[in-house]
Amino acid sequence: MPRTYRFIVGTAEVSIRLDRYLVQRLPRTLSRAAIQRDIHDGHVTVGGRPARASQRLKAGEEVIATIDELGAKARDRNLLPEPIPLDIVYEDEQVLVVNKPPGLVVHPAPGHWSGTLVNAVLWHFKVGSRKSEVGSKNTSPFGLPPSPLARAGIVHRLDKDTSGLLIVAKTELAHRHLSRQLKVRTLSRTYLALVKGHVPFEQGTIDAAIGRHTVHRKQMT
Repeated sequence: MPRTYRFIVGTAEVSIRLDRYLVQRLPRTLSRAAIQRDIHDGHVTVGGRPARASQRLKAGEEVIATIDELGAKARDRNLLPEPIPLDIVYEDEQVLVVNKPPGLVVHPAPGHWSGTLVNAVLWHFKVGSRKSEVGSKNTSPFGLPPSPLARAGIVHRLDKDTSGLLIVAKTELAHRHLSRQLKVRTLSRTYLALVKGHVPFEQGTIDAAIGRHTVHRKQMT
């Protein structure tokens, strides 16, 4: 669960780089590299505006950082490429669209540090880069060399037991634009679900609370 931190820059902290300032202020479980990625992804503002990691701070400025510590820990682990098959639906120079099967975890997390979609994408990029180095023209199923961007490339996620299309950004530019589209809801997603029993209406809205199961903690009810 992301947590928001708010700080006011003191007079003794003037001219310190933003990333170094946050390293001193945020929990020590967060590395400087993880903080820099969060700054780059727009999760940190200074004076209400997007900031740069190298930005020098001024006295009295408000720094707001929304950080997912668990996600940062996962990104900082030594993620290894794994030869997990990918069902690639589309690929170009900017994006990769994968049809995720049920049972495959998207992001590394406690209990699933390997065997994830991220590990599979890392392998796809690694193999493509290797073929590119030896001069092969067919470096991917679509004839394009995969990008080395992988950890930050996953734009959105699906639950482990949910199947469907996932977009992987192959460049920082694509990642920023797609993340922005998700945030402002110009990029839409449609889900199909199996319903048990008789549904007496063609359409409607379900407005009910969702919480973690009291016994089976990995289930939401």
